[in-house]
Amino acid sequence: MLVLLGAISLSISNVVVSGKGRRYRRDWEKRQPGPDAVDAAFSHAVIKAIYEIRRYENRLGKGYQVLRGDARELIPTNAGYDLTVFSPPYPNSFDYTDVYNVELWVCGYLGSSAENRELRLSTLRSHVQIKRSFDAPVLESSTLERVASELDGVRAKLWDQDIPAMVSAYFADMNVILTKLYGGLIPGGRAYMVVGDSQYAGVLVPVAQILNELALAGGFEVAGEEPFRSMRASPQQGGREQLAETLITLVRV
Repeated sequence: MLVLLGAISLSISNVVVSGKGRRYRRDWEKRQPGPDAVDAAFSHAVIKAIYEIRRYENRLGKGYQVLRGDARELIPTNAGYDLTVFSPPYPNSFDYTDVYNVELWVCGYLGSSAENRELRLSTLRSHVQIKRSFDAPVLESSTLERVASELDGVRAKLWDQDIPAMVSAYFADMNVILTKLYGGLIPGGRAYMVVGDSQYAGVLVPVAQILNELALAGGFEVAGEEPFRSMRASPQQGGREQLAETLITLVRV
């Protein structure tokens, strides 16, 4: 019930979420949903949840185990599992802790500004919305090496000077995840992940290509690379749908 309440909180709040983060509605002072609106939205969410529970009650596998925490630390390295499916954050300015801030507070996952900051500092280093360390080791990817050099060359044009370091730190974090996934998958086990490219000052960051190189260096076989859809670049980059989202399929040899 608490999760369902969190799910409706955004629709009855004064917040709008877009691809660039969290914003506040115009004239929000004049838009104040009352208790009746909350009750109606919550009732609808509960009815929908009951419908889904009944619809899927006869599925073959009903067991599950939920691990809450940092994927870089919690991925089992010797679990012998067959499959992993996920989509990590993309290296851009999208701070998920900011985007889901309303739900996090309403559901009680955050209780103070200090807890909010702690959560933001503990997430994948995929953006520069908060100042933190972007130290990263040198990785086995010629494409990443080239991109890092190009970003450093246009540093003066970037809206944040930490962007080149953030991009390198992002792939360092993703390499930790790939390494642990390899250790946890059985031979022949597969990893499916949807990733998205980024672009800064005209420099394209081909995320799928770089992750494929890191995966190959870590022992994976790249079984597939399928375009998923195109994302719209930021207004500073022209706003056109030119950034690819890609489904990568990796197999543990």
